Amino acid sequence: MNVELIHAMGDDLTIVNTAVVAERRRKQHFQHSDDSFIRQLMLTGELEPFEHPQLQFHITAPIEASHRLRKHSSDTKWSEIGQSQSSIKHLDQQVTFYTPTRERWREKSTDDGVQIAEDTMDKVLDLYERSRQLYQHLVELKHLPPEEAALVLPRSTYTEWAWTASLLQFSKICQTYNHKETNVELKEITKQMSDLISKRFPISWKYLLGAY
Repeated sequence: MNVELIHAMGDDLTIVNTAVVAERRRKQHFQHSDDSFIRQLMLTGELEPFEHPQLQFHITAPIEASHRLRKHSSDTKWSEIGQSQSSIKHLDQQVTFYTPTRERWREKSTDDGVQIAEDTMDKVLDLYERSRQLYQHLVELKHLPPEEAALVLPRSTYTEWAWTASLLQFSKICQTYNHKETNVELKEITKQMSDLISKRFPISWKYLLGAY
């Protein structure tokens, strides 16, 4: 899985200038005191300045992870987040699959947990190969459109999509999946997103994630 930050509008100084625009002030440089100012914005619940910076990610991940993120977003106040997922019809005939580690299937409570994991992995890899061959057969020999042939592919097939939202919206998304019970793939995706955002908005991001 891979997450790329394609575009980010602004930085921590953008948050400060947005907050003081009503005072007809505009700062040219971020100062040490601005750290406390941003912290105060969070403490007092003045979140509007954090809605102005927009970020766009390009994400490569399993279809299942993509669907979960989209479903979660549409069911909350983040439903207006701009999402543009690449169509399945653009899949290359050499499709690729996400393969979890053997530990995901290991039953640690049994003595033969290692063997169970190995057997499960073999079955998964066999399923992937048969799905890939069937997909190629349908496209090349049956001349089915790729988007129709893709119905035989598992939800672990990699897909790509662009995801655009505000700094505030992404902070809520990352917080949602930052706990022990979160699905491994969703946690990895949002962690990569968080790491990239923190490089662009180091001060704002630490407070948005609750480090007061």
